[in-house]
Amino acid sequence: FVLIPGPGSLWTARIAAIVNALAAVLIAKTLGRRELAWLAAGSTAILVALVPGWDRNVVTSAPYYFAPAYANMDRAQFTGYVNIKVLYYKEGVDSVVTVREVPGARMYQVNGKTEATPGPGQTEILALLAEVPLNLAREAKNALVIGWGTGVTAGSLTCDQRLATIDLVELEPAALDSGAWFI
Repeated sequence: FVLIPGPGSLWTARIAAIVNALAAVLIAKTLGRRELAWLAAGSTAILVALVPGWDRNVVTSAPYYFAPAYANMDRAQFTGYVNIKVLYYKEGVDSVVTVREVPGARMYQVNGKTEATPGPGQTEILALLAEVPLNLAREAKNALVIGWGTGVTAGSLTCDQRLATIDLVELEPAALDSGAWFI
């Protein structure tokens, strides 16, 4: 999990395969089985070279959630459904954060699940997540936002002159850069 935010999960899997092959080579050489060492090294090199990359649209289409719907689609329907323009894609330690765009809307997604779609009506709801508590706590001087998302809630807080500090807590660093797509 340490490598995933850097090279990504696909390359992390490839690196793991190479490390395992090197371990197999060392074990085979230690046991005096040089032919096994070459077989392990060669087959791993071929597999790593031949394994194709994956389609980010498919990986981030929430197959864990939409599997029943996808099962009833033919390939053309599935491709049309998941082929949504990906503007931002970043793998974190435990989440994949994406920003997708369909005509007239952008979607903020975590692991394929849409968390926010700022647009008419939706942006106001995200702003209300900040405004309602502020109006209930008339003497507020500090605010805490848990989760960056699109940044609309945190941005709404910056308009209130009473606040001396606004703290933001985000568990997934991959989410922090995604807000730029919603400014």
